[in-house]
Amino acid sequence: MEKLLPKELFDKAREAAAKAATAYDATLPPERTRGLDCGFAWVTIKPARGAFVQWCKANEIGRTKDYGGGGFDIWYSKLHDVATQSIGTHIAAVRAFADVLKAHGVNATTGSRYD
Repeated sequence: MEKLLPKELFDKAREAAAKAATAYDATLPPERTRGLDCGFAWVTIKPARGAFVQWCKANEIGRTKDYGGGGFDIWYSKLHDVATQSIGTHIAAVRAFADVLKAHGVNATTGSRYD
């Protein structure tokens, strides 16, 4: 596993998230025809400490989770630029982001909910 600085790790993970969001969204019909597809997704990092979390906090990316067992959350809106409310697109992004973090030793999980 290559050792990355926090910004390098974020950039690598965000690139994976953006690619995953774009690819998933391309498989969907036009947004106005999707029906109940609106929601949110996020990555939770536990414990909420370490160089990566400190860098995210310093750069106003994410927030300390104050409910549901703690941790640090980064929401889908920080991970891709696809203009959509599709929960599937957001889930694809956070899963790809979390996979990169996990591959570099950061304990990351994902969550989502319909809006």
